[in-house]
Amino acid sequence: VTCYGLAVEHVYQDMVKWHGEYGQVLFYQSELPYDVSGSVYRKDVAGYRVHSSANHHVAKGVGVYSYFRDHKDVVVDSAVVHEAGTGFFENTFTVWLNGYRGLDSVINKEGEGTKEQGKPYVVPVYIASHCRSSIIAGPAGGWLLTWMASLWNFVWGKVSFVWNKLVSPSTDNCQQFKKEDGTASSPQQL
Repeated sequence: VTCYGLAVEHVYQDMVKWHGEYGQVLFYQSELPYDVSGSVYRKDVAGYRVHSSANHHVAKGVGVYSYFRDHKDVVVDSAVVHEAGTGFFENTFTVWLNGYRGLDSVINKEGEGTKEQGKPYVVPVYIASHCRSSIIAGPAGGWLLTWMASLWNFVWGKVSFVWNKLVSPSTDNCQQFKKEDGTASSPQQL
């Protein structure tokens, strides 16, 4: 399934729970609820969650906003949680709109938590597989992020070819990182 333009707001549980395999979301926007307290809204609730049953998931342009208006005890570990075996997120960000701060990270406890109102905290690229996850971080906003996004889009055809070779849904991904003698190999050595 490919979803173009998904928006969810003010839900007291995970905003999105994605279980489908090989899903793709192009543009996602959500705003966490204003009036929850920390006793109602658990730390593990997410603005966007890809369940472990989803074999592969891709998302581009994912934004989760917070405005914890009434209670300062609300803390969310990660705005986005990706539990699936493989996949990647591109241009994932959080923004603290107003009220109390409460987002500790952008995706899977990676990326800086919100510290300043109105400032986007961005993870330009997050890649996950069964064997590893990596984050390519940069400054929020500005020319560098725009340049990186443009470059990413320009080379996407080549990257997706390499990605499909590294992370094939029909093989054990961890086998991809073993040398002929059975010892482990890092992705950079391939």
